[in-house]
Amino acid sequence: MKPYFEEDGITIYLGDCREVLPQLEVNSIDMILTDPPYDRDSVWIYGEIAKHGRELLKEKAFCYAYCGADSLPEVVAIMKPHLYWFWLFTIAHNGAHPRVWNKCLMVAEKPVLAWTNGIVSQNDLEWICTDWVSENGDKLYHEWGQNIGFALEHIQKRTKESALILDPCSGGGTTLRAAKDLGRRAIGIEIEEKYCEIAAKRLSQKVFKF
Repeated sequence: MKPYFEEDGITIYLGDCREVLPQLEVNSIDMILTDPPYDRDSVWIYGEIAKHGRELLKEKAFCYAYCGADSLPEVVAIMKPHLYWFWLFTIAHNGAHPRVWNKCLMVAEKPVLAWTNGIVSQNDLEWICTDWVSENGDKLYHEWGQNIGFALEHIQKRTKESALILDPCSGGGTTLRAAKDLGRRAIGIEIEEKYCEIAAKRLSQKVFKF
């Protein structure tokens, strides 16, 4: 399996996560943090992430998945057989409110599901100050891109330096960039080559210390 990009501990694979995930090393991942497509036709991706996450994640490691509220019941149902439920985080849109036309709603926030590979006790955790944050999306690298702030906080609190972070739907590379900035290693999988190229250029920029 040849990487599309590999530099300073960050690797990007161009391909379908269904084909790439089974080739990764079992019990090697310290965190999954990903933002798959939200439409109902893409719910199967969450199942692949959870199923393979159970094998790839180390014991008590976290799996974070951004999700659309409209498909939340289906996403929870498809992930629940494989991982342990931890929490529901909320990111409020600081600015424009996307429209969900079939529900006649202007949406002000998005959920982020948090799961673990095994039961996590209080002694395993650092405090997260709130489960609700407000931040702008970042559309510079992807039309549906997220702000890097949430990824930075949770990677820092849930993993140690040199940990290995996995993003099976890496898009413009937000999770990968956050991992690099925090001194972590990372693997990204992206099905569209144009976003692999965008992420590769983004990752070649200078690291900022946090």
